[in-house]
Amino acid sequence: MYAPPPIVLAPAAPNQAQLAEQIVRMLGGGRSPEEACRVLCEQHGYAWEHARDLVQGVAAQQRVRIARRQAPFLLFLGISTLLGGLALLAMGLMRLRVLGAAPVSPIYFRNMVAALISGTLMVLGAGIGLIEVIGSLRK
Repeated sequence: MYAPPPIVLAPAAPNQAQLAEQIVRMLGGGRSPEEACRVLCEQHGYAWEHARDLVQGVAAQQRVRIARRQAPFLLFLGISTLLGGLALLAMGLMRLRVLGAAPVSPIYFRNMVAALISGTLMVLGAGIGLIEVIGSLRK
């Protein structure tokens, strides 16, 4: 005896708010827009162009929320870079202090200059990055 297969409804497509929230979570978690497009195409059956337009639109509208989701990692990265730069700068300055007191080898001088330059650039980069992150949190 033949029994027809049961009628199964296709899963309902998520509404725009749910899709936007999923995109914000992906972009805020550090995924690239291309990866978010790929997920939309695989999970929801969107065409690539439509998924790309949707991701770009959500990223433009929700840029503050995305920045807030990325902020904890960026703050940690900025503070650790700032501390490392300050340590290198302090080491270079301590080596600079003893420069005239004793004969110095070229390697010692090279390491001192490298520590001073690297430390200065790390402090500047971390300062600029932290200002950007804190500025994005205030918006």
